[in-house]
Amino acid sequence: MSKTQFTTTQDELLVEEVSKNRVLYDSSHEKHKDVNYKDAIWNNISTVVGQCTEDCKKRWRNIRDTYMRHKKKLGTGSSALSKKK
Repeated sequence: MSKTQFTTTQDELLVEEVSKNRVLYDSSHEKHKDVNYKDAIWNNISTVVGQCTEDCKKRWRNIRDTYMRHKKKLGTGSSALSKKK
């Protein structure tokens, strides 16, 4: 199994394209559970990014999960300040 490398430009394109398609990340969207609809969107995204659909999905999950881990680690508000001390 070969590991596909995404360039910084491809990462930025991927994030930009996903952000244009709320259905991919917003579970309250009416078509969020429509797999065929989302697959068509992922196919379009993969064409724009220049990588296969599965690699785009995996890379998106990795970017999203990494962001959420960092966001959780930073914390928010006054409780975050007390944790740093």
